[in-house]
Amino acid sequence: MPRATYRPRRRLDQWEILGETWWWFVLVQVPLIASWAGYFSERKAERMRKARNLPRPTE
Repeated sequence: MPRATYRPRRRLDQWEILGETWWWFVLVQVPLIASWAGYFSERKAERMRKARNLPRPTE
C-alpha cells in the first residue's frame, strides 16, 4: 500500500477567501435587516396611532 504523501496546502489570498465566504455575510445580514425593518415599521405605526388617539389593534 502506498504511503500518503504530504502536500502543503495552497495559500489563499484575501480575494479567494472573500470569494468563498461572501455568502455568509449575506446570510447574516438578511435576517438582521428584516428584523430592523419590522421594528421601525411598528414604531412608525405606534407614532401614528398615538397622534390619532387610536387604540392598539388586538391580535
